[in-house]
Amino acid sequence: MTLSKPQPTEVIEFELFGKPTPKARPRFNTKTGRAYTPSKTRHAEASILASYILAVGNRPPHDGAIELELVATFEPPSSWSKKKRESALRGELPHLTKPDFDNLAKIVDGLNGHAWLDDKQITRAVISKGYGVNASTRIRITIYPLERSNTNE
Repeated sequence: MTLSKPQPTEVIEFELFGKPTPKARPRFNTKTGRAYTPSKTRHAEASILASYILAVGNRPPHDGAIELELVATFEPPSSWSKKKRESALRGELPHLTKPDFDNLAKIVDGLNGHAWLDDKQITRAVISKGYGVNASTRIRITIYPLERSNTNE
């Protein structure tokens, strides 16, 4: 017998315009030895959270399964020839330079405690990057109903 996947209860989509920002490594204060998050990362996480709140309002985080899709779109470098830029915009050239896809994915940590309780609830994530006319980060969150079980895990 095959179990069927439950139908999502909601799909939330929003887009941030501008060059996608990957999550940077923590930095360390040389005097105190304390770790801190670079300001560029803090601002990017705050922008994602603000866009999420604009899309759905201020509400409690979901505590069930989540699927995530993140599409990072970069403008082709202006130093490229017109022919190469057009090829990139048609999707014929993959985006093979930094940032790494995993650092792009980590930027949604700003949604922890807001869209979901913890990112351990993300059961599936699709992260892609490519070229487009306008740089942006598009996020799609699929929310599934909370399933309660009688077993203790």
